[in-house]
Amino acid sequence: MKNIIGLVRLEPLSKDRDVFQDLVRSIVSQQLSVKAAATIYGRFQGLFSKQQITPRKLLNMNIEVMRTAGMSKAKANYVQNVARFELANKLDIEDWKIMDDDLIMKKLTGIKGVGTWTAQMIIMFSLHRSDILPLKDVGIQNAFKKLYCLDLDGKLLEEKMIFIAESWRPYRSLACRLLWRWLDNSPE
Repeated sequence: MKNIIGLVRLEPLSKDRDVFQDLVRSIVSQQLSVKAAATIYGRFQGLFSKQQITPRKLLNMNIEVMRTAGMSKAKANYVQNVARFELANKLDIEDWKIMDDDLIMKKLTGIKGVGTWTAQMIIMFSLHRSDILPLKDVGIQNAFKKLYCLDLDGKLLEEKMIFIAESWRPYRSLACRLLWRWLDNSPE
């Protein structure tokens, strides 16, 4: 890890994140390249006529209209699940600071369509938690494989990642940001 720290530059994380908005964007972006996700999310935002996406507007929008932006039916349903959850639980006023990471994971993954990866991204980037290691993230897996010359997959790869990253505690989120950035900038 020390070999890449000086090679990459990280932008500061933005402050005052809206967990509802970030959840919607994360779901739209799931399992897509960064470029494809940005395109589809831009089209999706366009459905709201440059107005902020709100839970009520989202629930009033027909799923077929959302699909015209390039979203799957499942993702359209999932973002509506997030909207329902927001209306019932007020994510924006939640006192996230008093919750530990495991409790936040449980709360977020209780929303149908929000899996472990999505919850981890929210915890890392929206809530600015310092010690998240997203083992299932393909970019992180690829960075570990490349940086540490690993020829492993599945559980064996995850076990090795956990072992390597143990010394990064309590800054595994920062280490992952460095790995993502390094992988983007590393020579072929």
